[in-house]
Amino acid sequence: MQMMGTVRNLISELGPALFAVPVVASLVWSFHFTLEFSALARVGLPAVLVVVHLVMVSIGSLLYVAYSSRRSPVTIGAVSGLLLAGGLALLTVVPVLAVSETVRRVATVVLLGLNGLVIGNMLPAVMVVTVPYLQRPERNGRLFYFASCVLSVCVLATTVADVLPEQVRTPMSVGLLCGFGLLSAGLLYVGRLIEEEIAPRRSHVGPVLRTPGVGTSLTMMFFTGFFFTNSYYAVVLLLPEGIVTQALHRFVVVLFGTFLAIAIPAGVVYDRIGRRWSQLIGYYILALAFLVLSFLQSAGVAEDIALRTVFPIVLGVGFTLSVFGSYLYSVELIPRGGGRIHQGLSFATFGIGTVAGVITDNVIVVRILADPATLPVVLLFALFTATMVVLQLPETLPSPEELDWMSKVEYL
Repeated sequence: MQMMGTVRNLISELGPALFAVPVVASLVWSFHFTLEFSALARVGLPAVLVVVHLVMVSIGSLLYVAYSSRRSPVTIGAVSGLLLAGGLALLTVVPVLAVSETVRRVATVVLLGLNGLVIGNMLPAVMVVTVPYLQRPERNGRLFYFASCVLSVCVLATTVADVLPEQVRTPMSVGLLCGFGLLSAGLLYVGRLIEEEIAPRRSHVGPVLRTPGVGTSLTMMFFTGFFFTNSYYAVVLLLPEGIVTQALHRFVVVLFGTFLAIAIPAGVVYDRIGRRWSQLIGYYILALAFLVLSFLQSAGVAEDIALRTVFPIVLGVGFTLSVFGSYLYSVELIPRGGGRIHQGLSFATFGIGTVAGVITDNVIVVRILADPATLPVVLLFALFTATMVVLQLPETLPSPEELDWMSKVEYL
């Protein structure tokens, strides 16, 4: 009964604009985990070209800092969501167009870049929209993770659609993507009054960067991007078969099914033990996932079980606590008056981290394929560095004494 009451309270606090954020973010994650690899494979291009869109994410975020941060974040989020939905729909259509292979390949790479630019400009805006909803740290974890359940459901839907037979796949995928884009824009429009509670841009890049703690929070986002990429790109390198087959799709379904299953418990953890320890636990579980994969492969366990079942489940637990939580942590670390610039810079460094992850994997790809245990060693080194960064961040969850004092003041 208490759990149901908590869920009802969370639903009542989720306004239309906050619901729009995971819907539009699901387009981004569908692109990252499934659609771009599927499109590249269907036109015969290597997976490494995902780096095109990752570079453009950083450029798009810098564009947000320079220009879009002065505009309405609700408008930027709604328009960008519609543009992204259209761009992803085109990405699913281009590989089956009756044109030359060269045209399809060039169009695919161009769409990767354009979609990355839109994503970079959109993500800071939609995260700024969440700020008014996340003013009570003692329940932000549960609220944020409950909203993220919507993201997981949407990504699962687009992943299942992408693996359907060709005559069904294209119309189903286009319909879902355009539907999610329209839904997110509609929710942002309905909840547009939330913009009255969003602080305008009041600072410039220099003062924000000089604010104590901002450099550390940006470094955290770099490692978030690095581990974000390694959580799926490394898997593509390890897959022994063509990635258009059901191998990658099954991995994504198990991964996001895990996200969906543990989202609420993860929110409870964040609101009980704090952000820093939750982050560290998540990063260590990520490293554990690759160590488990290496052990299972060396033990001769079938790849169907090791790579596409056990690995994504363990990875999903760590990913939920670390990468998912980093977005919440980043919002809670926003300096006074510099929220829009801070989020733009955060996703610019996030994009740089994702590029670093792809480059690292490709530099050591031959070694990884010869000995999968190489990847855990690299990740453990990155994990040690990330641990040092996280330990320098301030804890944003108030102590029990502070919460008691706050409740008494609120009562008065």
